[in-house]
Amino acid sequence: MHRTAGVWGLTALVVGFAFLLIWFVGLALRELGLSDGTAMGVMAFTGILVQPRYSITRPMIFGAMLLSASIWLALRWWRLRDRSVLWFVPLVAVWLPIHPTASVGTFLVAGLVGAALISRAPRRDVLHAGLALAGCVALFALTPAGRGHIRTTLGVALGHAPMALALTIEWQRTRLGDPKLWIPLGLLLAALGSAAVERKGRLIPAGLALLGALLASRYLRNLYEALLLCAPLFGQLLQVTADYLRRKGFKLGASLLPVVLGLGLPGLYLRLVPAQAFNAAFGVGFDLGLFPQDTLATLEKLPAGRLIHDCTFGGYLIWKNIPVYCDGRTVALYDNRRVTELWLPLYLGERGLEVIGDRYDIRYGLARHDTDFERGMMKSTKWIPLHYDRSTSLFVREKYAAGIPLLGDLRFVDDDAWMKRWYEPVLADPVRRAALKAAVLRSFQLTADSPTLLQIVTFLKERDPALAAEIRSAL
Repeated sequence: MHRTAGVWGLTALVVGFAFLLIWFVGLALRELGLSDGTAMGVMAFTGILVQPRYSITRPMIFGAMLLSASIWLALRWWRLRDRSVLWFVPLVAVWLPIHPTASVGTFLVAGLVGAALISRAPRRDVLHAGLALAGCVALFALTPAGRGHIRTTLGVALGHAPMALALTIEWQRTRLGDPKLWIPLGLLLAALGSAAVERKGRLIPAGLALLGALLASRYLRNLYEALLLCAPLFGQLLQVTADYLRRKGFKLGASLLPVVLGLGLPGLYLRLVPAQAFNAAFGVGFDLGLFPQDTLATLEKLPAGRLIHDCTFGGYLIWKNIPVYCDGRTVALYDNRRVTELWLPLYLGERGLEVIGDRYDIRYGLARHDTDFERGMMKSTKWIPLHYDRSTSLFVREKYAAGIPLLGDLRFVDDDAWMKRWYEPVLADPVRRAALKAAVLRSFQLTADSPTLLQIVTFLKERDPALAAEIRSAL
């Protein structure tokens, strides 16, 4: 999609998957016989609450769409009791190479087998569900992707990578005090209570909701899968409540209830947790500021050499055919030993950077703005800046700097005392002061709207107004 239409192609991809995800939620609710108003309310509620995670351009948006499709398929098979449950096997086969949530689809089929046995379904139904489960399990056992997911899941469950988990924001442990959980948990408890009172037609929706609750009980990253799994039971709770109000003569209240649930509760949710959302911008656009841009163009023109960088855009660098030091598949690749050897030294300042640099013959460093990794290189005389763009800073080790255009003394750290110590001798020396001016002008030519560069100029304006005036005049 990117090759076809650039950033617009990626945005169209996200929009397409978002539409399909909510479309399958609607189909699932229709299988339960809910009214149109109730279905639209639940679709709006679910869509708004899952958007922070499922509007990001990552493979999980495909996985989320397939999860939504599997929920619809489960409810449809339970209603029709035909052979459609066997479609889980090709669905999981497509799902496996894309995202680990394929395991949720397999657990869902296992739940259908259990539900068929509990409800004493005809032997034919149990056989069909059993064949689907056997096919899904075989896919996990026989494919490289499936075995990889099993290893990762067992590694997380057995605590083989606790440091990688602790260092990754989206692997935060679930805590009942987190505002993210209040509204979904309250609705889940109310829905399960309703299912306990009125059991008819609630077996599969309640089972889906319990699976979702189990997923979200350990890691907050699974809250969004849980919201999709809980949508059918939420819908039944809303329908029961609306029918009750209608029987009691509150027709207006019954009509407004889906609007209150679909828009009011998500609005309250966004008010409670705006800063905690994965996508605070609330949209489907592609944020180029997440990745290195201009710095990569500079890197391509430099002599070849190994690069250290933040793990968060390792996958992006792989996509750009750049050999990487690490990437964001934290719990899948990095046990405690690897975290200690590879990651932690990047955040220990000059000494740690030099240890890694010597061990792996590193030539360049690429860091996100305002990170400990970047601050370590900024403060080190062993690393010299080459380029500041809108999101990253590119450095070269001093031992490899010969013949490369440098920014020299042009540095910024969000530490006023350090800035004064660094720039005092620079501004006092006419030669270094002139070189600093040239570096500022060169940096503006490379990326004029770099936040790092603008912060440096702001600092220089306060410390040396005459130099700032010279720079402004030259620009």
